[in-house]
Amino acid sequence: MKKFLVLLMMIAFIQSISHAKEPAEVKPIRDWYQKVGTMIESEQGIFLSEWAVNKKGNEYPGIGQMMGKISFYWTFKQDDVSEKLVKAVIEHNFSDFVSYEEYLYDADGSIVFIYHSWRSGSADVNEFRIYFKDGSPFYVTETDNKTKAVTEYFKIPEIYATDFFMVQMNIKNLQAFFKARLF
Repeated sequence: MKKFLVLLMMIAFIQSISHAKEPAEVKPIRDWYQKVGTMIESEQGIFLSEWAVNKKGNEYPGIGQMMGKISFYWTFKQDDVSEKLVKAVIEHNFSDFVSYEEYLYDADGSIVFIYHSWRSGSADVNEFRIYFKDGSPFYVTETDNKTKAVTEYFKIPEIYATDFFMVQMNIKNLQAFFKARLF
């Protein structure tokens, strides 16, 4: 029985050291994410503006269904007449490609977190999370929806390098679109 307990403790120890430890900077980002979520749910201090593409769902020739929506969640301070984008949500549905993205900005308007989930056809859902510090990614997780296994990276994996270029463009374009909006 003692050998079994020692073996069990060794397995637990090996597993604990083989998994990367989540950086301490992730917790404040998660706390901010929850605070923004609470503000959105309670409709206290957060404004919502939306921009929809093909809201009625008309079929496009050669593509089929094509819809998209961007939701901007923002705050407004009357003291200095400033508005700050705190979260943007992008939903895509093009033919058999479905995507959901969340961009979380801190109180100063800097990106701190991105969540991206997508599925193409009957393929499995893919998702990753990117945590930022001073505008640069420092922690990335990728979740396998079949096994629920989480893979951690401390930089953008090579497989996503080209996709990350597009993510960086989205970060800048969302801020610019929000500032130039007519709503």
